[in-house]
This record gives sequence, structure tokens and C-alpha cells, in this order.
Amino acid sequence: MFVVLDTETTGLYPYRGHEMISFSGINLDHGLKAIERLHIHIWPKHKKSTDTHSQTITRYTSEQKDNYKAS
Repeated sequence: MFVVLDTETTGLYPYRGHEMISFSGINLDHGLKAIERLHIHIWPKHKKSTDTHSQTITRYTSEQKDNYKAS
């Protein structure tokens, strides 16, 4: 069994306020077949923490956060 983890951030510099915006994991069997998946979306606390290059890569926008309603 294998576990693959991935994260997405708003940039590479925490001292500039960049933050993690998603965490994903997938559990694979020995034949590399997916057994279980997990994806957690994390809204940044600071709108200004997302730089334009990061927005291009992640397609995250502050408007998405403004329009999000937690269930």
C-alpha cells in the first residue's frame, strides 16, 4: 500500500503571508489502484496572500472565497 500526498499554496514565502490552500491524499494498493481519496480545500486567511503567479497556477480567486457558503 502507498500513500501519495499533495499540497497547494498561495506562494512559496510564508513570511510574505503565503498560505496552504489545499491538501490532498490518495491511498494506492500495490497495483497502483486508488483505494481511497481525500481533498481538503483551505481558504486563505489573508486575501493579499495570493500572488498573481499563484492565481494562474491554482486558479484560486478571492471572489471564490467571498461567494463560498460553508455547509
